[in-house]
Amino acid sequence: MAQFLNMSYEEVKDIPFDEFEILKRLKQINDYSKTKEGLEILKDNIRYTCTSPDVDKLREKYGKEEDNG
Repeated sequence: MAQFLNMSYEEVKDIPFDEFEILKRLKQINDYSKTKEGLEILKDNIRYTCTSPDVDKLREKYGKEEDNG
């Protein structure tokens, strides 16, 4: 983590916990973005965090509501 942040170990220890957690997540994203498999994981995570349905994609895949009834 110190290398990623270009800080000394002592400086990293002084970072507040909530900021450290955010920085840790950014490092994970950076690490995943370096490989093809990691990029797929990041895409899946984005898809999993989506809270509203993509209605247009669903209609494209399953048809309109009247067509299914």
